[in-house]
Amino acid sequence: FDATVTQDSSAPDGFSKSYKVTPDATDTPTGSGNAMFRMKIEGQDCQDLAYGSSSAKQVTVSFYAKSASQNNGQQYTFQLRHFATDGTMRSINAPFTITSSFQRFTFTFEGDTAVDIINTSALGMELDWQLASGPDDIASQHTSWTTTNLFTCVTGQSNFLDSTSNEFYVTGVQLELGSVATPFEHRSFGDELERCRRYLQ
Repeated sequence: FDATVTQDSSAPDGFSKSYKVTPDATDTPTGSGNAMFRMKIEGQDCQDLAYGSSSAKQVTVSFYAKSASQNNGQQYTFQLRHFATDGTMRSINAPFTITSSFQRFTFTFEGDTAVDIINTSALGMELDWQLASGPDDIASQHTSWTTTNLFTCVTGQSNFLDSTSNEFYVTGVQLELGSVATPFEHRSFGDELERCRRYLQ
């Protein structure tokens, strides 16, 4: 979708920056049109989750987010997807309502005992922040893992693209094992640089 993405100095206590999204044009998605941003994780880095077995583990996702005053109170959808060895795509989601002040959102999802995660450097798991969606992809919340090829939003989804004055800020994203959202793990710049070099060399 037509938007500007910047690094912003607005952030909750303990953070110095946030990721900011602002629409450059208004739009009303139709059909299965979606507006989102996402984080992709390699399948080989997800094997400790033991998906596809009776030992599949819970994960907890947490992040801080806020809006502009214009879109205060809008509902968006967080969706977690994973991709199996046989090509199956599975998803689970949850709605969240944003305000003009930073708040921490936390979602715990059960492990998927039915389907594994591909064990290669290919896409294995994906974190999606759905900001707008056409009616074909809006339905009741998927509270358990569901086989679907679609991006899915929860009934009540707002349209982030309804005003160019809307803003979405997010920071402190963390995915971790278990049912507890622990304090955000701040890494040193040196540590982060070494992790990033894999994709630059």
